[in-house]
Amino acid sequence: MYEDDDATGTGGEDTPDKTVPLAALEAERGKRQELATRLAEYEAAEATRAAEAAAAEAAAAAKRGEFETLHAAEKARADAATEKLTALQARETTRLEALKAKNDTAIEALPEDFRALIPAGLDLDATAAQIERVAMLANTSETLPAGTRRGGGGKPAIPEACKAEALRLGRDPKIHFETVWNASFRRKARGET
Repeated sequence: MYEDDDATGTGGEDTPDKTVPLAALEAERGKRQELATRLAEYEAAEATRAAEAAAAEAAAAAKRGEFETLHAAEKARADAATEKLTALQARETTRLEALKAKNDTAIEALPEDFRALIPAGLDLDATAAQIERVAMLANTSETLPAGTRRGGGGKPAIPEACKAEALRLGRDPKIHFETVWNASFRRKARGET
C-alpha cells in the first residue's frame, strides 16, 4: 500500500489503513467530472435562455415602438376627426337655431286659419318645408276666388279675342263676355247651337 520514505527510518513498514482504494478515487473523480460537465451544460443553457429572453424583450420593445408609432398616427387622425365633428356640430346647431327663428317668424306671418296646417312635432327642416307649402296656399287663396282649381271658384278670365270683339262693337268687355261669349260656351257644352 503506502510506503513511508521519510528520514526516521521506518520505511517499509505497513501503516494502519489510511489509504483510499484507487477505484473509489477514480469513481469519485468521474462523478465530479460528470457534475462539472452537467454544471457547464446548465450554465450554457441558462446563458442561451437569457440571450433568447433578451432578444425577445428587444423584439417586443421594437414592436411596442411600432405600435406606439401606429397609435400616435391613429390618435392624430382621430383628434382631427373629432375637431371636424365638433366644428360641424357647432355649425349645425347655429343653422338649426337660425332656422327655428325663421320658422317662428314665418308661422307668425301666416293668417290665423293657416297656422293649424303646421303640425307640431316635425323637425325644423320639415317644418320649414310645410310652412312654404302653407304660405303658398295662403298667398294663392287670397288672390284667387273660391271654387277655382287653384284656390277658388271665381269667374274665368276674359279672353283677349272677346275683349277685342267687345271694343270693336263698342261694348263693355265684361258684359260682352257674360252675354255673348260665356253663353255661347254654355250652349255648346249642352249640345245646343
